[in-house]
Amino acid sequence: MPMTQPPSPRPSLRDSYRALTPAERGLWRYPIMWAAALAFLFIPITYVAVYLMSVWDPAGNLNQLPAALVNLDRGTVSRGEKINVGQDLVKELRDDPPVNFRSYPSVATAQQAVRDGEVYFALTIPADFSQKAVAGSSAQHGLLQLYRAPGLNYYASTVADRVAGTIATNLNATLGENRWDVVQTSLKDVQDGFADIRDATRKLADGAQSLTDGTRKLNDGAGDLQTGAGKLAGGADKLADGAGTLSGGVTRLTGGVTQLGSGLRQLEQAAPGRQQLQPLRDGAAKLTAGATSLSGGLTKLAAGGDQLAAGAAKLTAGATQVAGGNAQLATQLPQLAGGLGDLNKGAQQLSGGAAQLRSGVASGLKPAVDGAAQLQAGAQKLSGGLGQARGGAQKAADGAGQLAAGLPKLGSSLGQLQTGAQTLAGGAGQLSTALKGTPAATGATNLQTGATQLAGGLGQA
Repeated sequence: MPMTQPPSPRPSLRDSYRALTPAERGLWRYPIMWAAALAFLFIPITYVAVYLMSVWDPAGNLNQLPAALVNLDRGTVSRGEKINVGQDLVKELRDDPPVNFRSYPSVATAQQAVRDGEVYFALTIPADFSQKAVAGSSAQHGLLQLYRAPGLNYYASTVADRVAGTIATNLNATLGENRWDVVQTSLKDVQDGFADIRDATRKLADGAQSLTDGTRKLNDGAGDLQTGAGKLAGGADKLADGAGTLSGGVTRLTGGVTQLGSGLRQLEQAAPGRQQLQPLRDGAAKLTAGATSLSGGLTKLAAGGDQLAAGAAKLTAGATQVAGGNAQLATQLPQLAGGLGDLNKGAQQLSGGAAQLRSGVASGLKPAVDGAAQLQAGAQKLSGGLGQARGGAQKAADGAGQLAAGLPKLGSSLGQLQTGAQTLAGGAGQLSTALKGTPAATGATNLQTGATQLAGGLGQA
């Protein structure tokens, strides 16, 4: 087996120097040789230094990189407050610039500056940026527009993508904080709204209970009014019967007075019997006085009859107004019940929106915004139900007001009717006293009885 030779050791720098010939060694006596050697060493050292400087901290001087910035945002109004996200973003980029942004008036001029090499990329804030960014809807986003030219400078395009991504991330974080503040404010407003709704519902329930009690009392009063009207009709019938009997008695009395006058004239023709006729003259005088009293009683009877007719007319009008108010009240009660039903549905939907909002807060900001939107929709429906309930309650209150306005008129009519009936009863009493012992006394008594019953029935009504 052949023996392998070990590798020869690598010569050192001294060995290499000793291997030079005396003529070659003599060349290093000249300074120019040392200058040439140093020049050959400087070239790779310079290249390595430049390369290391380029990759050592590439983002350290990004604030000197020129870039175009175009702000077209018009702003928006949210919850009564004017918001301009684009203007706030420009101010933040001016205060802490990631690159050297230069403002341009339009998108066209900024893009032309990129193509001309004046700037490396252009960042545009669109006109509807605030409107879409504040809404936070998943269907629409507030997007920043980035224009770059990779063919002109690929490294600058890469830097532009990174800078734009950083700006978008910081902006989303700021908008998320603002939306969270809005959600917190909305939660506080919802809590206050719940308290107001509870108070309004309690008051509405109390008003409905009062309305129910008033309706029950109104029905009881209507029943008493109907009973009194029945008694009034019975007294009026008896009054009519007594008046008929009285008319017949007056007719017979008139005939008797006529016959008495004829008999007195015949007796006066016989002179010897004048002294015997003195009792007849006294009776005639009493009869005349009774006829006078009868005339006065008939006058009062006529006056009482007029007052009775007027009171009956006012009673009819008042009863009609009471019936109309009761009907209107009965019409508005279903609407009030419907409003309370809508109020209950709105409260349930509002409670569901609050639950979704709490769930959204636990899982992230975007579900919380959706829960807030549903909560707002439930609050609007609840507000509509409250409006309908309030309208029904107002109409019911109007009907109750008309009913209350009609009741004093009805009471006044009943008072006048009762006064007329009492006057009629007094006149009938005087008439009965004047006609005592005559055939018309029975009709006068019936008339007085009917008038007294009429006055009693009106008192109960």
